[in-house]
Amino acid sequence: MKTLKEYLFESESSVAKFLKENYKGKFKISSTPNSDGLYEVSSTGKVELKNTSATSLTNGEFIFTECKSFFCEASNITSLEGAPRIVKESFSIDECENLTSLEGFPEEVGFQAFISFLNIKDLTGMPERIKGGVKLTCNPKLVSLKGCPKEIGGIFQCFGNKKLMGLEDGPTHVKGISVDDNGKKFTKSYITSLIKIDEPEFGRGY
Repeated sequence: MKTLKEYLFESESSVAKFLKENYKGKFKISSTPNSDGLYEVSSTGKVELKNTSATSLTNGEFIFTECKSFFCEASNITSLEGAPRIVKESFSIDECENLTSLEGFPEEVGFQAFISFLNIKDLTGMPERIKGGVKLTCNPKLVSLKGCPKEIGGIFQCFGNKKLMGLEDGPTHVKGISVDDNGKKFTKSYITSLIKIDEPEFGRGY
């Protein structure tokens, strides 16, 4: 029978192997699992999913706690489970065509959240507030902004979402805005009736 020490060593080695095979970046791995039985992984730098054929962010073995930036472009990813809880700068999820939900989205993003070319129908899973901006582009099945952060500290960019017919359920307070080329043309009066914009000139406008 394996001792607990042997089991933990094998599990940690498995985490390190998964990170090496699938990611670019430098990582710190917790010495023991947390209360959910998962190792905790953090990074002070940029984390990039290099294996574009990956089907999972963490293989169910660990969770990312925090990193500087996180970039994911993998068409087979189906869930954000295990994604970093805190991203100090940019979080980008792009061209993950099998991703249909933002559940598991980071709790905190310090600079910019990029959400592009996904098959999501709404934004459920995002936090109530983003310190930086949100760039929401070219998501072909997006029909609602439900789940969108209400407070966006930077520019709210929303364009190329061809099935999006309204901004209801979207942000209520942003620093700047750039909204264009969605399912319909949104007028300035319509946008400002829903969203408080601190600096209308900060961004491309309406």
